[in-house]
Amino acid sequence: MLGMTTVRRLEHRMCRHRAELGGFVILPEARGTGLARRIVGVAGDWARELGCSVLEVSCRGGTRAEAAYVGLGFQVWGRLPGGFHDRGGVVFDEVRLWMALSAEAV
Repeated sequence: MLGMTTVRRLEHRMCRHRAELGGFVILPEARGTGLARRIVGVAGDWARELGCSVLEVSCRGGTRAEAAYVGLGFQVWGRLPGGFHDRGGVVFDEVRLWMALSAEAV
């Protein structure tokens, strides 16, 4: 396995048009190969099959992940300063991003 993610449809009745990526990982040796784009494409297809028109993800701000998601077509919609506290007292903003899966999402 070189990369993976999960897709979860939000459960609240007013949010069932939204799906969230979780645990998105690409191993270092597979970075830059287009694998992330393919995984997001398949995840988006899966989310559409679930009836979703919006795909969401969150990540640590200021990292390669944030730049990668933007490069994949996600748009930043929110930033929570100090949203993530890692080992050793390292603090990151939590960045929330979204991507339209259909014209009705816009």
